[in-house]
Amino acid sequence: MEEKKGLRPPYATSGQVDQILDIFKRIAPRKIDAKFVIENKITTAPNAFKVLDFAKWLGIVDNSGNVREEISSKLRLVGEEREKFIAELVKKSYKDIFDSVNLEQARKDDIINYFVSHYKFGGSQALYAARLFMHLCQRTGVKVSEDLKKKTHTGTSSPKKYKIKSVKPDNKKITQNDERPLYNVPEEGTIVLSIVGNGLNRKVIARNKEELQELYEGKFKSLVEAAKLLFLEEEQKTDNHINESDEELEPD
Repeated sequence: MEEKKGLRPPYATSGQVDQILDIFKRIAPRKIDAKFVIENKITTAPNAFKVLDFAKWLGIVDNSGNVREEISSKLRLVGEEREKFIAELVKKSYKDIFDSVNLEQARKDDIINYFVSHYKFGGSQALYAARLFMHLCQRTGVKVSEDLKKKTHTGTSSPKKYKIKSVKPDNKKITQNDERPLYNVPEEGTIVLSIVGNGLNRKVIARNKEELQELYEGKFKSLVEAAKLLFLEEEQKTDNHINESDEELEPD
């Protein structure tokens, strides 16, 4: 496994992985890098490295991101032959797990603990890496225990939408159309957040809780600050209007 030197198992979402595998049905990329991943809407910029790690781990690209033609040509196949080839890639890439763990008897915690002990992953990374591995096993028809079949897909084609909209300046709250709290998002699926107001109409997308946290730390904070500025401008306009109305007239 010399090719794996310096690489660690990926922890991209299953939705991202399915997209990168299936993109070869449409196009024949010569290189897969962060720009390619973002332009093809596979994931957001902060998470592009996870998709690239997966492509390297499975041997689809080399360490420079160049697509291996012998792999690419087989990913363009259709039907059972294509799925068998993907199964071979998975078994080769995760050979150590297949050799060390009895998947037909294993529980989910066994897979998570393997990533923690063998690859020194933290709890969160190990959880996502285990989910991806279990998803790939199911996708390629590997026989696994009933416990490993539970909830392996971490990406959906039908986004769950949450909308945030601005309200009148005299009410300083930002409200939701959905009655569920914003922070109580599902562990799986895609979340679309919208911030709409005068001069502001932005959407941000997260495909899992990890991406949502990154958006909160980055784009979302800046969008909220922009929304605050809009409220402040409206408030100042209102205050100016009141001041003008209350201004006393000088006697003639």
